[in-house]
Amino acid sequence: MNVSRRIKHDYRALLKAGYAAVQHERHAKTQIRQRIRDRFESTSLANETKVQNTIQFLITASKRRGLEHDIVRNICQLDRYRAQYDIRPPLYNRKLPAPVRAVHDSSYEELDVLIRMLNNELQLLL
Repeated sequence: MNVSRRIKHDYRALLKAGYAAVQHERHAKTQIRQRIRDRFESTSLANETKVQNTIQFLITASKRRGLEHDIVRNICQLDRYRAQYDIRPPLYNRKLPAPVRAVHDSSYEELDVLIRMLNNELQLLL
């Protein structure tokens, strides 16, 4: 299979498994699609093991309402909130003290680190 066909196949398989993992909820489907699209645009998917592990993780999340499902659902919800806050942050018109503003500005850094650690540990592409 040539490279472009494999990439299309992987993309479609990830979308199908991702939609099933979020149980076709409207907002979650949008977030999982955007997350998969960002991964395809930003990284080279030469590592077939990570792609297959991610597909298997999403399939497991769709079949069982366990930890995998909770991880996928929460990542989608937090991505949605992040997209909303990028447009209009909470407490937009209020003057906040500098320490409080710093907490709001850096609130997603720990989430990014956690997702990166999860990806490295489980060999995933979430």
